[in-house]
Amino acid sequence: PIDFKMRRNEYVNTMRSLPIVSGYDFSGHVERIGTDVLGFRPGDAVYGMLPLQGTSWGAFQEYVVTNYSIIAHVPSKITAREAAGLPLVGLTTIQAMAPVLRHFQKQGQSSKGKKILIQAGGGGVGSFAIQYCKNVLGMYVATTASASKSDLVKGLGADEAIDYKKTKFEDVVKNYDVVLDTVTQEYEQRTMSSNVLKSGEGHYIHVLSSDWEPNSQEGNLLEIAKPFLRKWGYSLIADLLGLGVYYHCNPVSPDAQGLRSIASWVDAGLIKPVVDRSFGLDEVAKAHEYLEKGHARGKVLIEIGTITE
Repeated sequence: PIDFKMRRNEYVNTMRSLPIVSGYDFSGHVERIGTDVLGFRPGDAVYGMLPLQGTSWGAFQEYVVTNYSIIAHVPSKITAREAAGLPLVGLTTIQAMAPVLRHFQKQGQSSKGKKILIQAGGGGVGSFAIQYCKNVLGMYVATTASASKSDLVKGLGADEAIDYKKTKFEDVVKNYDVVLDTVTQEYEQRTMSSNVLKSGEGHYIHVLSSDWEPNSQEGNLLEIAKPFLRKWGYSLIADLLGLGVYYHCNPVSPDAQGLRSIASWVDAGLIKPVVDRSFGLDEVAKAHEYLEKGHARGKVLIEIGTITE
């Protein structure tokens, strides 16, 4: 979704010079390396994520020029095509969970057995987060998903699937340790005004994004700043008074070590890519239209040529 959201957001585009090439995830084979590059050679299968800001050249093109410090080798148990859908959702998840895990460690606690609610478990971030939290962190995972995606999320490891069209999550989820929210525009207020999270020790993770539908608030500086102000305010009250919840909202950034960790979990069978379908490079507009319908199961890929290894 970030691709079509960034495309339509006029405020974001004023921060970058046009023309802009879409796309942040990529995988493929190294064509050429610089003189000081270490750890890679031509022909290596690699994958990575481009910075969300600071570049006009995205991944929807035949060649990507990037710093070797933000890429990693493709997991050995999957193809480069499958790996293309992992960097952004994987790094978003593990970076979002990092402050929560640090807090657990500070309290002398393990993540094992902790309860987490993952919103939109059938989407890109959600489908990765279910596997990471269940298989890597050993957590109890509940997730929201439509009935048509129930089998998918349970197959990924979810202990409980909540059909959001029939059941309000706040009516059945009580006193959880963590909420990972990718649908904040709809769910944040409902989470905060209920007993979904444990008072004084629960963690709410706001996955930074704009609304699914365009709205006038996307370019409002105050609206953009609100999550960061809440992060400071909520967490301060939780620390000092033991009230409310801890609030997290960290922008995702490229991270080679994170990609190497993801590769090790994939090769260990703990995480698998979830790919809905692929479009050709000349079908990017169709891919955006498909994503905007909101029915994708996992990731949608743009395939350039044939990548099989």
